[in-house]
Amino acid sequence: MSEDFMSDSCFIEWVKSENQLVENNFWQAFLKKYPEKQEEIEIAKFILNSHEKNILPENEVESLWRRINLTISII
Repeated sequence: MSEDFMSDSCFIEWVKSENQLVENNFWQAFLKKYPEKQEEIEIAKFILNSHEKNILPENEVESLWRRINLTISII
């Protein structure tokens, strides 16, 4: 789930500075091996970037997580 990525310090560092070669190589290789994780990663990146830029208020983040979890449980 996206929450797992958002609690991974290596992932967070990669999102904050995607030009770091080691982290970028790791996550690109990860996506090649697990392409089904692309959407989860994009959601996690969006939320991390939104939170850092204060784009979404906390209640909207919580609402988004509820919708994500509901969608995942339906699939």
